[in-house]
Amino acid sequence: MHERRGRLVTTVRRHDDPERNHLMLVVAFSLLMGMLMAPAMKESGWPWLLLPLAALLLFSLHRMGLGPHLGVAVAVFALGVLWAQAWLHPLQPAPGEYAITGYVYGEPAQNSQDRIAFFLGDVEMDGQRQRGRAYCTLYVYGDDPMPQLYDGARISFTGRVYHPRGKGGLHDFDFRMWLLQSRIHYGITSLKGLQIHNTPQDAPWKDIASRIRAAMREALTKVMGDEARLAMAMLVSDREGLGEDDNLAFQRTGIAHVMSVSGLHVAIVGGLLVWLAKKLKVGRRLRLPVLAVLLMGYCGLTGFSAAAVRSAVMMLTALLGRELGRKPDPLITLATSLVVVLIINPLQLFSAGLVLSYSAMAGILLLQPVFMDWFSGKESRKRAFGRHAMERESRGMKAWLKAQKLKLLSLLSFSLAAQLGVLLPTAVYFHQLPTYGVAINLLIVPMVGVLVPLYFIALALSFVPWIGLAVGFVAKSLSVCLLWLVKLLAELPYASLRVPSAPAFVLCGAAVAGVLISRYFPGGWKRRLVALMLVTGLAFGGAWLTRPPQLRYLQLSVGHGDAALVMDGRITLGIDTGEDGRELTDTLLAEGRDIDALFLTHLHLDHVGGIPELMQAGIAIKQVYLPAGATRQLVDPQAIDLVDMLLQRGVPVAELAAGQELRYNKVTITSLWPIGNKLRSGQAANDMSMALAVNMDGYVLLSASDLNGTYESYAAIPCDVLKVAHHGSKNSTSKAFVDFVSPSMALISCPVGNAALPAMETLERLAGQGIPVYRTDERGDITLTVADGRLELTTYK
Repeated sequence: MHERRGRLVTTVRRHDDPERNHLMLVVAFSLLMGMLMAPAMKESGWPWLLLPLAALLLFSLHRMGLGPHLGVAVAVFALGVLWAQAWLHPLQPAPGEYAITGYVYGEPAQNSQDRIAFFLGDVEMDGQRQRGRAYCTLYVYGDDPMPQLYDGARISFTGRVYHPRGKGGLHDFDFRMWLLQSRIHYGITSLKGLQIHNTPQDAPWKDIASRIRAAMREALTKVMGDEARLAMAMLVSDREGLGEDDNLAFQRTGIAHVMSVSGLHVAIVGGLLVWLAKKLKVGRRLRLPVLAVLLMGYCGLTGFSAAAVRSAVMMLTALLGRELGRKPDPLITLATSLVVVLIINPLQLFSAGLVLSYSAMAGILLLQPVFMDWFSGKESRKRAFGRHAMERESRGMKAWLKAQKLKLLSLLSFSLAAQLGVLLPTAVYFHQLPTYGVAINLLIVPMVGVLVPLYFIALALSFVPWIGLAVGFVAKSLSVCLLWLVKLLAELPYASLRVPSAPAFVLCGAAVAGVLISRYFPGGWKRRLVALMLVTGLAFGGAWLTRPPQLRYLQLSVGHGDAALVMDGRITLGIDTGEDGRELTDTLLAEGRDIDALFLTHLHLDHVGGIPELMQAGIAIKQVYLPAGATRQLVDPQAIDLVDMLLQRGVPVAELAAGQELRYNKVTITSLWPIGNKLRSGQAANDMSMALAVNMDGYVLLSASDLNGTYESYAAIPCDVLKVAHHGSKNSTSKAFVDFVSPSMALISCPVGNAALPAMETLERLAGQGIPVYRTDERGDITLTVADGRLELTTYK
């Protein structure tokens, strides 16, 4: 038996050549590039033409005695494009109203007191079976009770089908991509006449993972109480039970990764499974397949998250290599896991989870050995991690202390490398960096290493009287301590720093720099230093050349609402916030800006409702301007509360009347309406909304807010750009008004799919004067740029 295994090992090593290893890197990179470019390509059959070309290349390369890398790259690139496009463009039912039946998949999420969201599968519309699943939103009005839905509930109703909208701006949340990543093809809203046709007891299991998670949550809650929410987050990445403050605390301290199943969790679970297999005397040949099935099942509980699958594949590859007597290159193992992740779900490529997970691993693989050499020297590292290290060292106290020091340095180098790996991606996705992340990880990660096995033990013993409660009490107590410690650390001064998104050139430069520093780059330090200087120059030079223009007006796509930014160098002026403020907040965070002055045109929530979002995100508002007499008009009561919130936070609030002027660098803002000495109380807020003339280095934009035809003539001035009043309502923008202001272009902020806005009458009046119209529902964010004496308009779509 030993002789046979020896022949196998010898055979494997003989064929373990670098060319074959490099081929996996080619496969991973080509697949990555194909899927990355798929969203920018129109769906067509041209990638199929690359496959015969790849076959011809492979044949030619083989005849010439060359490696197959180029042919493989072309074939895998084409397959990557095709596979991603199949996910990006699923079959969808036509929009419209249908009689719908189906089964609820998973646990519904109640987002508010009057709104519940859930996934619907096995869908039939007007009796016709549909492919894929739907995202349903149900609103309950008045005193109607919220329906109690559950996994497997068979329901029927009348609803309106819609196709989810993608991003409306560069920094927007991509709702459509989020749904497609979850294998959801379309949305259903406006549910009426909902009926449930079964009970929780006889409902079929539609989402097995959801059912298992629910059973785990119930068992852990029985022995741990409310702290089961932290256990569920660490065990299966289920963070729905955690409060927003808890999530923010973990994020601010740089340890949010402990609440997502990743390498640490899979290593613990895998170690427990290997130990259990040995105790149960599972044969060597069965051990790895059984472990693979169990680990993939564990990944299924997390929804096959990129971090979980990556960690499981890397662990299984390492164990397979050990069985075959070979040590796989960690970089090849990482590439293999990436291929597996992208085959399972190609759209994971566009998720923060995948980017952060692989960035952390890349940082560890590239930088950790370098840091360890710096910290302890090459010889010490070799002695510490060599196969016979303990045989070469004496067993005295001095040797033990030295070994502990090296272990601590190893942990420090891992933490530092991982933190550097995710540094720029964290800035891109979360716009903040944890100041003490490395030190906090050194403190928290060992605690997590104790808690995760303890949670599994508490789960296993939850059905055993007394013992389960005892273990649960210990787990609960440690969880309370961990949450308390994390929140305490999050309150440290400068626990996190707010940063803008890194430019694409800097991101690419950082990735190349990591390779140059690592052991994968051949050559001495002089060669590395020259290469690093060249890459740094190119990265920052590219970032400088592609920086945004200094003078811009940005009309944000915010649906049924209004929000705009004027950027005058480093001065940032806001005009309204939209209904929830998400688009405005995301843009300001991405550009690293605060608001020097916020002009609230009137106190309706679709114009001022985003104030809480801005303040919660830590965006400073240095001055607020309201139209004269704004609080005395017929406004939304909640809007008055928001003004009070601003005052309580110490934000100066002033009123502007017609004729008042504010000067900045190259921008001058003049209030055109309302007139201060002609105000009456109790008027419609739209009629008394603030109209502004925004002069950008000689070009004038007239922002007409929500004025109607009765009052818009008071704000009429000749302009270059008209921001059309009241989302294009038919009662605004009269022919006489358009004739007088005579703009060269018009902008309209309006919602998608609203038949009444903008009104056809308004569009016809503008078209009659030959004025081109740019709408946010069709074009997304609209940007006006003034540079070198010229006005230019660009749109996101």
